[in-house]
Amino acid sequence: VYKFMLGRVKADDPVARLAVARWCMFSGLREQALTETREVLRLQPGNQTAADMARSLEDSLKLFPADGSA
Repeated sequence: VYKFMLGRVKADDPVARLAVARWCMFSGLREQALTETREVLRLQPGNQTAADMARSLEDSLKLFPADGSA
């Protein structure tokens, strides 16, 4: 589903990519959400929403790794 959603947005559209990141985050796809927020930051380095989201996702993945190890 992530690949499908990503395929429906323009690669250079930071607003759409941030929407995909939010969808990923709320769907439990934290690694993909982090990938998307980093892409938004590449496109818009000053995007504070994406920066905050990326920081939160990085912290979450450090505390609770996707592979289930703690």
